[in-house]
Amino acid sequence: MLFILCACGTEDVSTAANAGTAETQQEPASDNAAAASSTAPAEPEQAAEPTATANTVLLSDIPGEPEGDLGNCHIKLIGCDYCGDDNGNTAIIITFQLTNKGSDAIVPIETLTCQAFQDGMSISMSTISNSPLYDGGTAMNAAVDPGATAVLQCAFTQASDAPIEFDVTEIAAIDGAKVYGIFDAAV
Repeated sequence: MLFILCACGTEDVSTAANAGTAETQQEPASDNAAAASSTAPAEPEQAAEPTATANTVLLSDIPGEPEGDLGNCHIKLIGCDYCGDDNGNTAIIITFQLTNKGSDAIVPIETLTCQAFQDGMSISMSTISNSPLYDGGTAMNAAVDPGATAVLQCAFTQASDAPIEFDVTEIAAIDGAKVYGIFDAAV
Protein backbone atom coordinates (compact mmCIF):
# COMPACT_ATOMS: atom_id res chain seq x y z
CA MET A 1 0.00 0.00 0.00
CA LEU A 2 1.57 3.33 -1.05
CA PHE A 3 0.52 6.79 0.05
CA ILE A 4 1.98 9.99 -1.36
CA LEU A 5 2.24 13.17 0.68
CA CYS A 6 2.49 16.49 -1.12
CA ALA A 7 5.44 18.80 -0.58
CA CYS A 8 6.01 21.19 2.29
CA GLY A 9 6.95 24.84 1.86
CA THR A 10 10.27 26.33 2.83
CA GLU A 11 9.22 29.71 4.12
CA ASP A 12 9.91 30.87 7.69
CA VAL A 13 11.54 28.06 9.69
CA SER A 14 11.62 30.00 12.94
CA THR A 15 8.19 28.88 14.15
CA ALA A 16 7.80 25.64 16.03
CA ALA A 17 5.58 23.08 14.35
CA ASN A 18 4.29 20.84 17.07
CA ALA A 19 7.47 19.19 18.29
CA GLY A 20 5.72 16.04 19.50
CA THR A 21 5.96 13.92 22.58
CA ALA A 22 4.76 10.42 23.24
CA GLU A 23 2.27 11.73 25.75
CA THR A 24 -1.27 11.93 24.51
CA GLN A 25 -2.75 15.37 24.00
CA GLN A 26 -6.32 16.58 24.40
CA GLU A 27 -8.23 19.46 22.88
CA PRO A 28 -9.29 22.03 25.50
CA ALA A 29 -12.80 21.26 26.71
CA SER A 30 -15.52 23.88 26.40
CA ASP A 31 -17.60 24.84 29.45
CA ASN A 32 -20.49 22.67 28.20
CA ALA A 33 -18.20 19.70 27.61
CA ALA A 34 -16.64 20.10 31.06
CA ALA A 35 -20.07 20.09 32.69
CA ALA A 36 -21.14 17.03 30.73
CA SER A 37 -17.93 15.16 31.53
CA SER A 38 -18.78 14.97 35.23
CA THR A 39 -21.63 12.56 34.40
CA ALA A 40 -20.48 11.00 31.13
CA PRO A 41 -18.01 8.09 30.97
CA ALA A 42 -14.48 9.03 30.00
CA GLU A 43 -13.46 8.48 26.38
CA PRO A 44 -9.92 7.45 25.35
CA GLU A 45 -7.54 10.36 24.90
CA GLN A 46 -6.49 11.19 21.36
CA ALA A 47 -3.66 13.41 20.13
CA ALA A 48 -4.77 16.88 19.04
CA GLU A 49 -4.58 17.55 15.31
CA PRO A 50 -1.62 19.91 14.85
CA THR A 51 -2.17 23.40 13.54
CA ALA A 52 -0.63 24.59 10.29
CA THR A 53 2.56 26.64 10.18
CA ALA A 54 4.50 27.87 7.19
CA ASN A 55 6.31 24.53 6.94
CA THR A 56 3.70 21.95 7.89
CA VAL A 57 1.19 20.40 5.52
CA LEU A 58 -1.92 19.01 7.22
CA LEU A 59 -3.80 15.96 5.99
CA SER A 60 -6.81 18.15 5.26
CA ASP A 61 -4.64 20.02 2.70
CA ILE A 62 -3.37 16.87 0.96
CA PRO A 63 -5.25 15.04 -1.79
CA GLY A 64 -5.88 11.43 -0.75
CA GLU A 65 -5.02 10.07 2.68
CA PRO A 66 -1.32 9.45 3.49
CA GLU A 67 -2.00 7.04 6.31
CA GLY A 68 -2.39 3.34 6.90
CA ASP A 69 -2.16 0.40 9.26
CA LEU A 70 1.14 -1.33 9.98
CA GLY A 71 0.40 -4.28 12.27
CA ASN A 72 -1.14 -2.86 15.47
CA CYS A 73 -0.06 0.67 14.54
CA HIS A 74 -2.14 3.19 12.62
CA ILE A 75 0.27 5.69 11.04
CA LYS A 76 -0.75 9.15 9.81
CA LEU A 77 1.85 11.42 8.20
CA ILE A 78 1.38 15.03 9.30
CA GLY A 79 4.06 17.06 7.54
CA CYS A 80 7.59 18.39 7.62
CA ASP A 81 9.79 21.24 8.81
CA TYR A 82 13.34 22.26 8.02
CA CYS A 83 16.18 23.47 10.24
CA GLY A 84 19.94 23.26 10.59
CA ASP A 85 21.44 20.16 12.20
CA ASP A 86 24.37 20.07 14.64
CA ASN A 87 26.85 19.88 11.73
CA GLY A 88 25.47 22.94 9.95
CA ASN A 89 23.64 20.92 7.28
CA THR A 90 20.00 21.36 6.32
CA ALA A 91 17.75 18.79 7.97
CA ILE A 92 14.17 17.80 7.26
CA ILE A 93 11.99 16.86 10.23
CA ILE A 94 9.10 14.53 9.40
CA THR A 95 6.20 14.52 11.88
CA PHE A 96 3.64 11.72 12.06
CA GLN A 97 1.10 10.18 14.42
CA LEU A 98 1.02 6.61 15.70
CA THR A 99 -2.17 5.17 17.20
CA ASN A 100 -1.73 1.91 19.08
CA LYS A 101 -4.58 -0.39 17.97
CA GLY A 102 -3.25 -3.38 19.91
CA SER A 103 -3.86 -4.65 23.43
CA ASP A 104 -0.29 -4.11 24.69
CA ALA A 105 1.86 -0.99 24.99
CA ILE A 106 4.35 -0.54 22.16
CA VAL A 107 7.62 1.39 21.88
CA PRO A 108 7.81 2.99 18.41
CA ILE A 109 11.58 2.58 17.98
CA GLU A 110 11.18 -1.17 18.67
CA THR A 111 8.19 -1.52 16.32
CA LEU A 112 8.78 0.79 13.34
CA THR A 113 11.53 1.61 10.88
CA CYS A 114 11.70 5.13 9.43
CA GLN A 115 13.84 5.75 6.36
CA ALA A 116 14.36 8.63 3.96
CA PHE A 117 15.81 8.66 0.45
CA GLN A 118 16.99 11.25 -2.07
CA ASP A 119 17.91 10.37 -5.64
CA GLY A 120 17.24 6.71 -4.79
CA MET A 121 19.89 6.68 -2.04
CA SER A 122 19.28 6.39 1.69
CA ILE A 123 20.02 9.61 3.60
CA SER A 124 21.37 9.82 7.17
CA MET A 125 19.39 10.61 10.26
CA SER A 126 20.23 14.06 11.65
CA THR A 127 21.41 15.08 15.08
CA ILE A 128 19.55 18.21 16.13
CA SER A 129 20.23 19.31 19.69
CA ASN A 130 18.92 22.84 19.88
CA SER A 131 15.78 23.45 17.83
CA PRO A 132 12.25 24.15 19.02
CA LEU A 133 11.05 22.29 15.91
CA TYR A 134 12.45 18.90 16.95
CA ASP A 135 11.94 16.78 20.07
CA GLY A 136 15.26 14.98 19.56
CA GLY A 137 13.46 11.77 18.69
CA THR A 138 12.71 11.13 22.39
CA ALA A 139 9.06 10.28 21.69
CA MET A 140 10.21 7.29 19.60
CA ASN A 141 11.57 5.71 22.82
CA ALA A 142 8.44 6.17 24.96
CA ALA A 143 5.77 3.48 25.33
CA VAL A 144 2.40 4.15 23.67
CA ASP A 145 -0.47 2.56 25.56
CA PRO A 146 -3.30 0.70 23.81
CA GLY A 147 -5.76 3.16 22.26
CA ALA A 148 -3.37 6.10 22.72
CA THR A 149 -1.99 8.30 19.95
CA ALA A 150 1.54 9.73 20.00
CA VAL A 151 3.06 12.45 17.82
CA LEU A 152 6.48 11.29 16.61
CA GLN A 153 9.34 12.83 14.63
CA CYS A 154 12.29 11.66 12.56
CA ALA A 155 15.00 13.98 11.21
CA PHE A 156 17.24 13.41 8.21
CA THR A 157 20.18 15.33 6.73
CA GLN A 158 19.32 16.61 3.28
CA ALA A 159 21.85 15.37 0.70
CA SER A 160 20.70 17.42 -2.31
CA ASP A 161 17.81 19.54 -3.51
CA ALA A 162 15.96 16.45 -4.86
CA PRO A 163 12.59 15.48 -3.33
CA ILE A 164 12.78 13.38 -0.18
CA GLU A 165 10.93 10.06 0.02
CA PHE A 166 9.98 9.10 3.60
CA ASP A 167 8.87 5.54 4.46
CA VAL A 168 7.51 4.08 7.69
CA THR A 169 7.42 0.28 7.89
CA GLU A 170 6.81 -2.27 10.62
CA ILE A 171 10.04 -3.99 11.68
CA ALA A 172 8.48 -7.47 11.81
CA ALA A 173 6.40 -7.10 8.62
CA ILE A 174 6.83 -9.61 5.84
CA ASP A 175 4.18 -8.14 3.54
CA GLY A 176 6.12 -5.01 2.51
CA ALA A 177 3.38 -2.65 3.73
CA LYS A 178 4.48 0.93 4.34
CA VAL A 179 3.17 4.45 4.81
CA TYR A 180 4.92 6.64 2.28
CA GLY A 181 5.36 10.35 1.65
CA ILE A 182 7.32 12.62 -0.69
CA PHE A 183 8.53 16.00 0.52
CA ASP A 184 10.29 18.85 -1.27
CA ALA A 185 13.83 19.50 -0.11
CA ALA A 186 14.58 22.86 1.49
CA VAL A 187 16.24 25.14 -1.03
